[in-house]
Amino acid sequence: VNNPASWLVALDLADRPGSDQYTAAVWWSVGLFGGGSDIHPTTSNERVFVLLSLLMVYLTSAVIISSITSSMTRFEIATASDASKLGDLKRFLNEHSISARVAWRVQHNATY
Repeated sequence: VNNPASWLVALDLADRPGSDQYTAAVWWSVGLFGGGSDIHPTTSNERVFVLLSLLMVYLTSAVIISSITSSMTRFEIATASDASKLGDLKRFLNEHSISARVAWRVQHNATY
């Protein structure tokens, strides 16, 4: 920590044990996820690191959200297809005057 403008110096952590510096860095990184932190970058290198960290957080959250959205869309398509097939089966049973008891058993079996 040779730079007097470093956040370690600004927060009086430069001469503290590595464990104190580490916990302060972890506190800062967790604060990025919540949108705020009491530790702010003070040098160009720290600002670049913050920008890269925020970009990684943004990209990671975008990948997770798009994966969830894709899974939900596939599930919706599969459910709609099954509902359509059950509708066709009910229509077929009605058109061919299948008894209610047998129709119920066929529909129940097709559902499971």
